[in-house]
Amino acid sequence: MLTNKKASLRAKIVLITLFLVTLLGVIFFISTMTATKINKRIILEHDFSMRTIDGYLKHFTEINMNITKALFIKNQDILDSLKNKKERNIVLNKQFLTYKAFVPSLKKIEFIQKSSFSKMHYFEKNALETRQIQSGFELEKGICHYEIVRPVYVKNSFLGVVEFSYDAKRIMTNLYAYYHKNIALIFFKNQKINLLYASSPIIKNFIEQYDKGESFPNIVMIEGKEYSLYSRVENSKNKIMLLSFYNATPNLNDRKNLLYMLLFVGTVLALMAIFIINFVVNYFIGIIYKRENEIQTKVDTLSFQSRHNSITALPNLKVFQDKVQSLNRYVIFILKIDNIDILKTTYGGELVKSVLKVTSQYLIENLPRNASLYHMDFDEFTIVLNEPTPKQDILLSSQIKSYFEVTPAIVDDVHIHLSFSVGISGEENDEENNNDLFSQANIALLEAKHRGRSFIVIYSPNMSKVGSYTQLSKNIAILQKDLENEALTPFYQAIVDVKTEKTFKYEALARIKDGDKIISPYLFMEAAEVAGLHSSITKQMIQKTFLYFESSSVQFSINITKQDLLENYLSDFLQAKAKRHNIKPSNVTLEILEDVAIDDEDAIIQQINQLSDLGFVIAIDDFGVESSNMSKLTELCASFIKIDGSFIKDIDTNKKHFHIVESLVFIARKLDMKIIAEFVHNEEVFNVVKELGIDYAQGYYFAEPLIEVDF
Repeated sequence: MLTNKKASLRAKIVLITLFLVTLLGVIFFISTMTATKINKRIILEHDFSMRTIDGYLKHFTEINMNITKALFIKNQDILDSLKNKKERNIVLNKQFLTYKAFVPSLKKIEFIQKSSFSKMHYFEKNALETRQIQSGFELEKGICHYEIVRPVYVKNSFLGVVEFSYDAKRIMTNLYAYYHKNIALIFFKNQKINLLYASSPIIKNFIEQYDKGESFPNIVMIEGKEYSLYSRVENSKNKIMLLSFYNATPNLNDRKNLLYMLLFVGTVLALMAIFIINFVVNYFIGIIYKRENEIQTKVDTLSFQSRHNSITALPNLKVFQDKVQSLNRYVIFILKIDNIDILKTTYGGELVKSVLKVTSQYLIENLPRNASLYHMDFDEFTIVLNEPTPKQDILLSSQIKSYFEVTPAIVDDVHIHLSFSVGISGEENDEENNNDLFSQANIALLEAKHRGRSFIVIYSPNMSKVGSYTQLSKNIAILQKDLENEALTPFYQAIVDVKTEKTFKYEALARIKDGDKIISPYLFMEAAEVAGLHSSITKQMIQKTFLYFESSSVQFSINITKQDLLENYLSDFLQAKAKRHNIKPSNVTLEILEDVAIDDEDAIIQQINQLSDLGFVIAIDDFGVESSNMSKLTELCASFIKIDGSFIKDIDTNKKHFHIVESLVFIARKLDMKIIAEFVHNEEVFNVVKELGIDYAQGYYFAEPLIEVDF
């Protein structure tokens, strides 16, 4: 009996000891996990704060890119003026006053010539050495500025740098007003802190009283509250530092309260364990508890899945509908990723899903406090902007567009630049209109896709009907399928010499062959423009036309679009195909629309001239439709102009068109370019063309487009 009692007591002591040790282990584990989660939460808060600041500063660089283009790249008078001045620093007061109205924090615009770099600031020197944009905080005579230094080139010649100075204090003030992050900007002199900006009086008092040199602790006490402090050096030369403060008191108090609660519960359980040693009861309780947890977990999982997107875990349409019902005044954005199907074809579905996850994080980082993000469809995101400030919808959509232009989605070392077509609902809200805002945003999105890639469109009542977009969507799907099946077929139409009436060369025209049916480009080019498939069409036309004329001396022309030039692939692609099919570049004419050829983007003109330098012949198509910029035309190495057919087809009876063509011929002669007339469909028109001294003619009078020609 005594032995049994001792054994029972010994067993009870062992069980109670094991229970207490286990309990203490659980308490320690939960406390540790809680501390880890709190630390992660604090780190994420600081990280988000810094990324918010970085993102906010990026839009200054974007603004300056536009200002620099307007001032220097596109303004020959200013460039000539700057070249003739010998001063080191040229303050552009007139331009400063112009842009000061748009950017209140702008303090100074200064141009520094290349030949005047005897005394260089930190960012000027870096811009000179790297020839890249440099930005950051700079201290000058005790005043802190945010400097952006941008190199200026004129025809690949480095002219100097433009230095933009912004009021750093004002930037910090605006940043705090917009995002409400506790931040401070300081610099050190003689190991003493000099305060440049503090977001609140309590932060200011803390910094002014701090006297421990350049190092800061991770946790500081401010007015009885514990703040987590993160510091980042913004300019090591001037010892400028950016501080981020996060009120960690609630988190730390939660941790303490949880620990007290765990100790209390542990004490109660320990006392209960001394008096209740009933393994069977505990066993069944454990089973029941486990089953309840499993059931609750399944219910929670199903509930979450029904209200969130399976890829990004963002709220879906159900959550969106519940959200907007509780709002009074709001704006809806729908952002659709351009060419998602092409991305899926190129990279595969799994990688595109990873891209969508990265995209959702980027969008979240760019949202203000009054915005919420939803993932409605595979390639569509929706933003609800509650109680928007004036023009906040335009500013936010422009910010997102600019951010994605410079920030690729990186997945498995693959850099993918995304562009969005954006539809925005109308700004006026009332009870009758609120239910229709989502439809308005969808219609605006369709209008954006209709206009082309990467457009932002705000809904207006006079927009096209939804039905036409439905048909357009069908046409896009059909075109994509035809391109995948390589149903695109070149037809060749002769261009003849007016004097000899013999074939001079052929123009390759895109058609789609569907069995015995030939589909005209007028039926699929709109779909190609909306879907961004112009370059896919051009590549197939180049491939098939080069193959058709392989190793021959026949001259032929191919139409080039603006999208081809923007994607900047033509030089390498054309050279590779010419080499593979033994085609001389001088036998290939690239027909470029007039509005593209005179585009204000110098990169396009440089690319056209580069193609000319490689030996390809340049022709300006549809000449006379646009109001040409003659200075731009003179910069092009074009050999031909092609007068638009709308002026040619009735030139024998329409005196206005006759005089227009007569003037265009005169201009072409002055530009030393050969002339081609389109739509020459009868003898009367041909006689007038010959009378005007036009060099070449094209039209049904000579030959219709054929799938095969004699050469």
